[in-house]
Amino acid sequence: MGGEGPYVRFDPQSRAFWASHTGIAALDDEELEAAYSRAYQFIVQSKEILVKEHSWDEAVAEDGKIFSLIPQERRGSGFNISLPSTFSSFMEATNLQMWKTVFEAFDARRPSRSNNDLFISGPTPLSDIFYLLQCMAPGMLLLVRIDEYDEVGEKESVRALPRESWVVSHADVLNTILGGIGAYKALLDASRDRSKSFKESWISHWEPYADVEDRELDYTACGLECGYCGHCDYNDPYDYDD
Repeated sequence: MGGEGPYVRFDPQSRAFWASHTGIAALDDEELEAAYSRAYQFIVQSKEILVKEHSWDEAVAEDGKIFSLIPQERRGSGFNISLPSTFSSFMEATNLQMWKTVFEAFDARRPSRSNNDLFISGPTPLSDIFYLLQCMAPGMLLLVRIDEYDEVGEKESVRALPRESWVVSHADVLNTILGGIGAYKALLDASRDRSKSFKESWISHWEPYADVEDRELDYTACGLECGYCGHCDYNDPYDYDD
């Protein structure tokens, strides 16, 4: 079994789908700006921890940015992680590539090959910022894993919300930022329900030996206990002359 990811997908246009899928009412533009403004203190505190406790460098922030940080391991690369001073910047089509570059550099992981409980690895303050933005605008930041199953197809697992444990441990902050207990409860309920916080779907299906003309036929019977593997013409499911 192979596959792709996990990785981060920045997709602000999918918010309407995820509002329906999670059951969390999407905030309108004005509500998002108000929530982002209330999140400012939490974001700045997280930034300060990255600088003081994780030795990240703080660069001069451009106009319209809250901060610009250089991860310790990316010094000299020209790469930085920044956040805008207004939430609307995430939604502007002209900024799409810029924010894709920032967020898709985050380190998405899963606990093991057999466990698709997707999460952000790295310093806790950085993952906290990521999860907070997931809670404010479900669907904008997605964690994605594609698993390839031999002779079956590819299955995509997409996560739009943080783990329930993160939502519970940040209840006070989320209550304040989201604007009340009702919004928080809807978020908590969705984070507890994998069918809401995740979307899993087959994105491709493969039909082994479907091309009769190209397959190499084996005319040797396997024996009396043959379980018919599909490689020979005995009881050939592709024999359309019957």
